[in-house]
Amino acid sequence: MKRWETEFCAVLVVALAATAACRSPDEPACRPEKPAAEPAAAGRNEAPKSEPDAGAGEAVAALVDRLTGSAVIGARPISKRSLSIKVALASGDRAVFKPLRRTNRTARYEVAFSKVAKLVGADGVPVSALRRVPLAQLAGLLEVSYPESAKALRDEALADGAGLVGGAIIEWIAELGPSRFEGETGWKQLAGWLAADGPSAGDEPTIAAVSRMVVADYVAGNWDRFSGGNLFADASGRGLWLVDNNGAFGRWSDKQRARMDGQLAACGRFSASQIARLRTLTAGDVRAALADEEARGIVEHLLTDEEVGLVLERRDAVLRKVDAEVAARGEAAVMAFP
Repeated sequence: MKRWETEFCAVLVVALAATAACRSPDEPACRPEKPAAEPAAAGRNEAPKSEPDAGAGEAVAALVDRLTGSAVIGARPISKRSLSIKVALASGDRAVFKPLRRTNRTARYEVAFSKVAKLVGADGVPVSALRRVPLAQLAGLLEVSYPESAKALRDEALADGAGLVGGAIIEWIAELGPSRFEGETGWKQLAGWLAADGPSAGDEPTIAAVSRMVVADYVAGNWDRFSGGNLFADASGRGLWLVDNNGAFGRWSDKQRARMDGQLAACGRFSASQIARLRTLTAGDVRAALADEEARGIVEHLLTDEEVGLVLERRDAVLRKVDAEVAARGEAAVMAFP
């Protein structure tokens, strides 16, 4: 029996057992009892911390295993205008599932962004991976309470010959801080912060994270950060959560380019470690970061060769901007953050 057939059977058995009692991921019935030795989650997903000797890499790997392997037992739409679905997993985790659509494959960009986040210096990016889910089962979980969403899923999701729909499974961040920087008003506030004479990190603890976000979004091509619901403070008040990243990696329209060039132009202070990392970034680094996910066989490539090339082109634009600022104002003034 092929691997996907085994996964399908396992998922279907659990789903049939759970469906009668569990529809929405927020219902108590979607929080199954688990053995005491099995943690409810690890990393940042509503979870106890992992054991002291387990590093961050092991915690992320364990979370990916659960996100990609644990059965979906509850589902509800996140919004009426989106196919994004909040799901409950048998492991006790919550996640967002964004299916590949018949008309576009932008869900792959969610996974690509999470995989290249460290390479472009982005912090606060939810863990994301590729997985397949039986379309009939997922639509069935939605059907009773959200029939319109179930129909939209059946009509628009890209399913293979076995009835499995691939997509991005993304960790659910339970404790988001406020969305402080919505729309043009939010961006104008941040633009003032990022200026050469903007506040220090002591006066505004989030400023370093904002600078890193602007650079990372520019390099990754993510033009959609300020449209609403994509940017939140973290629980500490010093960092940011960067969510809904499927607007990244494509070729910009003229309007999108003008927006992103304007954001980069407003940034007068940068993170020294982020810029150092970008100087050494290669296409091979990007390809290596994507390799494990591409090996799942759900998409041929998370990023095309053209899209990888665009990452490096935009990286070069950032470095030209930084070098010009350093020449004009000095390295100490420009490299203001670690």
